[in-house]
Amino acid sequence: MSRAYSRRPNPFKKPPKKVIEELEKVEEAMLEEEEEEWETFFTSNDRSTPSRLFDNPPERFLARLDYGDTVACYLLEDNPEEGYLAYACNTGSLWNIVYIYRGRCAHQHHMIRSVYLRNDVDWRVVPITDRNSRSIESRSRGIDWAVWVFCHYFAFDLFPE
Repeated sequence: MSRAYSRRPNPFKKPPKKVIEELEKVEEAMLEEEEEEWETFFTSNDRSTPSRLFDNPPERFLARLDYGDTVACYLLEDNPEEGYLAYACNTGSLWNIVYIYRGRCAHQHHMIRSVYLRNDVDWRVVPITDRNSRSIESRSRGIDWAVWVFCHYFAFDLFPE
């Protein structure tokens, strides 16, 4: 038997106490995270304002679409210097990342130009893809669910002036 082979730990041997304690701490942290409450936006009564979103952005929240599906949104970035938030949004099978802007900024201009190939609009909710909002009509009809969540529940205009 080679020396390298003989140095392998026995897979049936109980791990050291320190390893077990670390695993227990990780498990406890995971359970605590699961117990955290999700903020919910399920009805029109749950609506909020853009200033509240920027002043105290939820780490994660659930929002119900007008046709019943639920979207889970996770805060990815809070950038007060540039004036934007980034959320990852998931419907269970689809993911999208959305940038929400407090006002005009270079990042917003760049995102609108790169996603929509436009520089004549001041949209405050911009997804990273135009897959569901290629046209003005699709955006106004709320086909882009990730945009709809923020426009409906946080009172962002679809087409601000």
